Amino acid sequence: MTFEGQVIHFGLALDGQRGWRPTNSLGVSYVGPLGFMSLLEAQLGIVHPRVANVERVAQMAAGLRDAANGQRFYERSLAVDEIGTASTLLRWRDTWNEAGWRGESPAGKSRIADMAAVEQLAPRAGGGRHRGASRGDRSRAR
Repeated sequence: MTFEGQVIHFGLALDGQRGWRPTNSLGVSYVGPLGFMSLLEAQLGIVHPRVANVERVAQMAAGLRDAANGQRFYERSLAVDEIGTASTLLRWRDTWNEAGWRGESPAGKSRIADMAAVEQLAPRAGGGRHRGASRGDRSRAR
């Protein structure tokens, strides 16, 4: 795909990846879904604050701890591997969000209810979004 003299190589798993061999590659981008969205936002003049994934995972871990009540499905895993659990549940949240989930809790679905409780803690003081914006958040914001 070309974009005003730019060559874009797109792949679902290419976010954060570099070219396979060192080369002068001005105007060549290897991007996944987030990278492609960032390119489109840049071309359209849409400014979007970047939040590093490590920061999003740390924020998710804090949200999971805040929502813990002794009965959440993730609490035993969180006690053993906080970062791994937060990373996995953040991926779940982002995937659900991209599919249209808005943080609601359908009746009778305990895991989703637990995640909805975490999501309710998302708006934080200072007006910032807890965990940053996923692809789903970014695409709906326009």
